[in-house]
Amino acid sequence: MIHIVLILIVAGTVLTFSAQNEIPTTVSFLVWQFELSPGLAAAVAMLAGIVLMQLLASLRSKQQAGSRRSLESLSRRYRW
Repeated sequence: MIHIVLILIVAGTVLTFSAQNEIPTTVSFLVWQFELSPGLAAAVAMLAGIVLMQLLASLRSKQQAGSRRSLESLSRRYRW
């Protein structure tokens, strides 16, 4: 529950920032260069971070589930 509240606070802060900063600025990333409002850039970065963290969390939970299953099978096989 606390995670949802924190996400809503961060999202509200980014939305407020994006609403107040509408003047486009030049953004350079590797070989690309384009004009974008700072608020939109912050919102895109926040969404990319959320997606990346969810992907890493799902990979971690799958890895832990796999290691739990292998430990359970070993414990069943080699009971004393």
